[in-house]
Amino acid sequence: MGRCRLATACGVMVAVLALVPAGAQTPAAPGDAPASQADPSEPPLEFSDPDRLLAEFETLIGDKRMDDLFVALIRAANLTHPVKNIDPDALRRIGHNLLGLFLDSETIHYVDRVRDESFGESLRRATILAYTSRDRWIYFTVVLKRGAVGWQVTKFDYTVDRFDLFPPAKVE
Repeated sequence: MGRCRLATACGVMVAVLALVPAGAQTPAAPGDAPASQADPSEPPLEFSDPDRLLAEFETLIGDKRMDDLFVALIRAANLTHPVKNIDPDALRRIGHNLLGLFLDSETIHYVDRVRDESFGESLRRATILAYTSRDRWIYFTVVLKRGAVGWQVTKFDYTVDRFDLFPPAKVE
């Protein structure tokens, strides 16, 4: 059983490659975070459609495109924004952990959004379950909060569970 979190001083965060504005930079190597945004006075990125963002995460997980998921999470969580002050080496380690989540020969049998809860109009938590050919259930939890004009990912977590219907730790 394993567990990984993307964490910042404000919580854990994420982004989606397909929803990133044109001209955004891509990482130099697998597991590397994108370069910082140039101007700290620019507001953080926000996404207008959280359903599309979650659907993109599901697709990336189902296709085992964990490097793309990592980049998407970083952008959705605005981790490269100068105000976040994130250690690039810590992000690199997290990226490498995600890259090693699935074996090349491992098949993902299904990806299912098993929980999708809204709390008022500005907080949303979704749990995505993936079942693999190694008899593993992997729970991905994403928390989104509404900002000034759209949504930001504020937490990302995954838990690998081999045998239990629900992982021993509370799925958020």
